[in-house]
Amino acid sequence: MTKKWCFVLITAMLFLSPIRAFADAISELKKEVEGLKTKIELLEAQDEETSSQLSDLVDISGYADGEFKLTDHETADTRSEFRIHHLSLFFIKQLSDKWRMFSEVEFEDAPKIEPSDNTDPGEIFVEVFTLEYSHNPYANFRLGRFLNPGGIWNVEHYPPFVLTQEKPMLVGNIFPKTNDGLQFFGSVHDWNVTTDYMLYVSNGTGGNPGHGDINSDKAWGADLGFKLPFLTRTEIGFSYDRENKDENNDEVRILGVDARLHWNDLQLQSEYAKKYTDQLSGSTDQTIGWYSQLTYDWRKWTVGYRYDWYDPNHRNDENRTITNTVALNYHFTPKVVGKIEHHFIKDESSSDVRYTKTLFSVAVYLGH
Repeated sequence: MTKKWCFVLITAMLFLSPIRAFADAISELKKEVEGLKTKIELLEAQDEETSSQLSDLVDISGYADGEFKLTDHETADTRSEFRIHHLSLFFIKQLSDKWRMFSEVEFEDAPKIEPSDNTDPGEIFVEVFTLEYSHNPYANFRLGRFLNPGGIWNVEHYPPFVLTQEKPMLVGNIFPKTNDGLQFFGSVHDWNVTTDYMLYVSNGTGGNPGHGDINSDKAWGADLGFKLPFLTRTEIGFSYDRENKDENNDEVRILGVDARLHWNDLQLQSEYAKKYTDQLSGSTDQTIGWYSQLTYDWRKWTVGYRYDWYDPNHRNDENRTITNTVALNYHFTPKVVGKIEHHFIKDESSSDVRYTKTLFSVAVYLGH
């Protein structure tokens, strides 16, 4: 072989070696890419399976709050103390496009329950348990235990989202807190006005509401609400509840009206309720309560004032209670809020007793 051909052969070998190495590298990269594609497909399949499994689970959320109370009027029922107030758990399950389950189990005052006659104070209460069927915006049904729709506070009472730990005096004392029965509800939107309506029939009050009705008559009620494009937004509601025979065989009728006006960061909220109790003796007792509350939101702060008036027996002029409340909230995060509230209380039912109460609290929302 001549020198010329040796030189050509060596040059060709030097030129082809990098190409062959590059081709081998490309082949290895292709193998790695195919392996990664296989892994991605496996991960996607696992993700779909995990999502499917999660969709079959019940969504759990809720809220918790604790407080410290100071008062200058200490009695057996009111004293300065720490209080583990609520731990409420929400269980939500979307059963299908039409069916939904919602339940709230409330642990109030951290009850300790043992097989003993000496049970510490506190309560475990299934506050809400409903099965809902959504047919369309106009006609829906709810079966089970639901919050009575009378007023605003009873429905929207959750501590992370209300101004004070202490609720207005009429809440729970005029309209019942909950109803066990059947509810029909819907909503209509026309001319920038939303109309919400609700009708219900239930066991009524007294006894164990979750099992057995203590009288042969059923309670029934209705709630009608309007959302109007006045100011930023205006909400007005009217409520009615009637129990033909309560646990004392008295006839009870309740009327209520509520309003909430929003103007930018300023909000005015007010409720009025009146209960007529027609006794077997022929006399009629009247219980009346109302409050007005003004709040202003500024960045993470909420400041508010409430005037609260309650008369458990309107025929007696010396049993009213009047409370003036000032409150300040600070939202550490959207789910954690600290509260300071100071109450000036005038109790005319106890020789015109006047005292104050201050609460420091933290409320936490456990939802998404």
